[in-house]
Amino acid sequence: MLNNYKTYNLYKIIAILFFILASCLILNDRFNWFDDSYYIMLAKALANGQGYYDINLPTPQLHKLFPPGLSVFLTIPSWFNFELKTSIIIFKLMLIACGAIGLATFVYLARQEGYREPTITYSVIISATSIAMIGHNVRVASEMLYILLSILALISLNHYEQAPKISRYLFLSAFLIVASLLTRSIGIFLLPAIFISWAIKREFTKIALLFSLVILLLTPWVILTKKTGAGGTSRYLTDMWVQYENTDNSAKSSPGKAIINKLKENTLLIATKEIPRIIFSISASSFVLDNYWANLFSLPIRIFITLLVFVPIFLQLRHRIRISTLYLFFYLGVLLIWPWEPSRFLIPLIPFLILSFFTSLELLTEWLKNKLSLDNAKLLPKAISLVVIFLVISHFTSNIRLIQIVWKSGDYTFEAAKFWQDTQSAYSWVSKNLPKNIVLGCVPALEAYAYLYTERKSIALPTNPIFCKEVSYIIFVDEKLVNNNKDGQSLSDFQNLIKRAGSDSFLKLVYSNDTVKVFIIDQDELKRLLDG
Repeated sequence: MLNNYKTYNLYKIIAILFFILASCLILNDRFNWFDDSYYIMLAKALANGQGYYDINLPTPQLHKLFPPGLSVFLTIPSWFNFELKTSIIIFKLMLIACGAIGLATFVYLARQEGYREPTITYSVIISATSIAMIGHNVRVASEMLYILLSILALISLNHYEQAPKISRYLFLSAFLIVASLLTRSIGIFLLPAIFISWAIKREFTKIALLFSLVILLLTPWVILTKKTGAGGTSRYLTDMWVQYENTDNSAKSSPGKAIINKLKENTLLIATKEIPRIIFSISASSFVLDNYWANLFSLPIRIFITLLVFVPIFLQLRHRIRISTLYLFFYLGVLLIWPWEPSRFLIPLIPFLILSFFTSLELLTEWLKNKLSLDNAKLLPKAISLVVIFLVISHFTSNIRLIQIVWKSGDYTFEAAKFWQDTQSAYSWVSKNLPKNIVLGCVPALEAYAYLYTERKSIALPTNPIFCKEVSYIIFVDEKLVNNNKDGQSLSDFQNLIKRAGSDSFLKLVYSNDTVKVFIIDQDELKRLLDG
């Protein structure tokens, strides 16, 4: 049982060290093959002085989707031109460090906002051991950097609330808000949280000063994206609606109905699976969810966990509005209508959600103390300690299973390991057998990935790929495995083209394995087909 300040700090340190150790035990030289590949390629482009450009394309263009924060962060090790596998390990170690420092800074934020030391300690212990947090470190993705930057921004904003109108915290807050926003676009929701919180307190001068500075810092990036047609946040809005139309037939005729459908779907998913998995992993494990009786038995537990998470958020919105609470509220609100699977987007909220859960337990404990006899009330702190131990055991079990899978297969699932081996075999064949000046046509998700491993230019094929004149080879992955595709219709047409490859003489199969096929385009036959 935790009983003094030094013990609290010791447990926090042990928990963060466990986070580092467990993350290193699943360390490998692989990465998720869509978002991660772009971050790595763009870091390489920046390090080589080519700018924030898609250098995989035959004619490089300014990148239009992901904000530049993570790629800028990864630029320094990219300067040294290590082998790609070595660079990936370095990138992952950097992001693990960001996650660990983020947890340490979260302790400072929670203390700054008046949470009790036991509550903070329990929250850090479960955050640092959570399979959702540790398991995400298989990726080279922006979440761990964003966790650190967003927490630092909230700490600086809290300091600025107590500081003079012109102070170092004004400039530091503006810089950290912009850094957060340019790492993950969802950082934009820090701004309405600040506005509402400070407007209630009538801090209009501080609002004007901070927002003016944020706009000033963002202006060069906004001008650049507008001039070149790059998207940033506006691109996300466009892609979101495309995804709505691809996944809901009612989106075109009835947008409101599509949004309500997604709201119901995501609310159910987040409440009954994603938040419970973050806090009590076994309750939302695949074994439990796939077993009718186990799922039925654990469903009330999962809903209860989610209710405990949300009670303090709504109480604080009623009685003590903080920037962090409003930020959490807006962030979660967006996830409820997010058209893609929302689990990844909950990662930056893990410490906040777990802190809210233990705040609820603290409130419940105080209520029970007033209802129970003195002797029974003394048992309540011990009961919470037992809950923490139980939750830690649950996450330990999930983490050990993940570590075992990675050590056996080399990847976070056996399916991912098979996919990786097949794609690497295909890219190795391309590197050894095809000229360096060719252009590979790919499904949209594979562009940067193919470029990194073959050093051949690559381009996503349009809806009708036979009209892409620059392409001389097509590298194709079975549609079922391309789970990050941004344009379902284009992929469907591409799939249909490949199915016809046996009868269309302009496509010749030159390589295949269980997952990947490589075709050469016979330009003469293609010209004859188009002319005919």
